[in-house]
Amino acid sequence: MVYSKPLFFGLLACLVLNCSASEQHASSAKNKAMIVTIDNTQKNKDLSQYSDNDALLDLSKKLDDFVEISSNCLGKTEIKTSICIVRELEKIAGEQNNYIAQHMLGNIYEKRDNFKLSLQWYELALSNENLPHFYKAQIQADYERVRLKVF
Repeated sequence: MVYSKPLFFGLLACLVLNCSASEQHASSAKNKAMIVTIDNTQKNKDLSQYSDNDALLDLSKKLDDFVEISSNCLGKTEIKTSICIVRELEKIAGEQNNYIAQHMLGNIYEKRDNFKLSLQWYELALSNENLPHFYKAQIQADYERVRLKVF
């Protein structure tokens, strides 16, 4: 799958902003409708240091996997789509060690107030040896936010 820059940054922004799985899919299906306000100077500064980095290519591949499984769940009722996406995310989070899927599951379970499962998925993502250093801070912040809700 090849993404236009607006779509790629829309998906990436959705991850950073903790969108639900259905919101992330909506951003891929309706990328022209999604408006993300980002300080262009900061965005260019942040991403320029990773433009030739293999980690960014890996991130793009993991996003592809996420969008692909999300699109496979379309055409169902909202609840069935949600269940399908969670099941598919759990597959790629475990079988493919996909840190984006692990992070998304942490976000999903946090929104469902299942903080124990949320923390488990965040911990798995943080311990993932493939996790790029520039993405780790976001997961760590999410983990700390949920941990404070529990303790």
